Amino acid sequence: MSSNNSTRRNNLLEVNNVSVTYSSRKYLFFKQKQHILTDINFTLNREQTLVITGDAGSGKTTLLKLLTNPYIKHSGEIMVHGKPLSHFSRRNRVHFIRMLPTDHSSAVNPHKKVNFILEQPLRMNSDYSAIQREYRIDRILELVGLSSNIKSLYPGYCWWMPILKNLTHNCVPTA
Repeated sequence: MSSNNSTRRNNLLEVNNVSVTYSSRKYLFFKQKQHILTDINFTLNREQTLVITGDAGSGKTTLLKLLTNPYIKHSGEIMVHGKPLSHFSRRNRVHFIRMLPTDHSSAVNPHKKVNFILEQPLRMNSDYSAIQREYRIDRILELVGLSSNIKSLYPGYCWWMPILKNLTHNCVPTA
C-alpha cells in the first residue's frame, strides 16, 4: 500500500478538480452553459473545521448540495475517508455532512416542541427505536448542559436549536 493511499484514508474529505456546469436555454435552439463551480480543490483533515463563504451566486449552496445529493452531475473526485462519495448512500451521507443555516429563525419550526425537532432527524436517518431516540436526545441535552425538561417546550426562535438538531446525528459514517 502506498503512503498516498494511507494519507487519503486519513483525510475526512477530499475534493479534487470538482466542477458543476448547468445548461440553460438562452434562445429557442441555443443552450448556454453556466459554470457554477470550476476546479474546486480542498482537503479537510481530522480536527479541522471548514467554513464556506462567498458572494451570492458563487456556488456555496451548490457545493453543499453536491456533497449531500448523489444525483447532481459533476466532474472531478470527491472522497470521504479515502472512499469515493458515490459509495455512500444519502442516508449515510447525512451522518458526516452537516449544514448549519445562517438564518436560525428559519431553520426550525418554532411551533413544534423541542423533542419533535430533535427526534425528526433520528427518525429519518437511523433505525433507532423510540427508546433509543429518547436516550440519545437526553444525552445530547446533557452534553450541552440543558435539562431534559426542555423537550416539552416550544423553542421559539432559539439560535441553538439548529446546532442541537445537527448533534442528534451519529457522526461516524458507515459504507
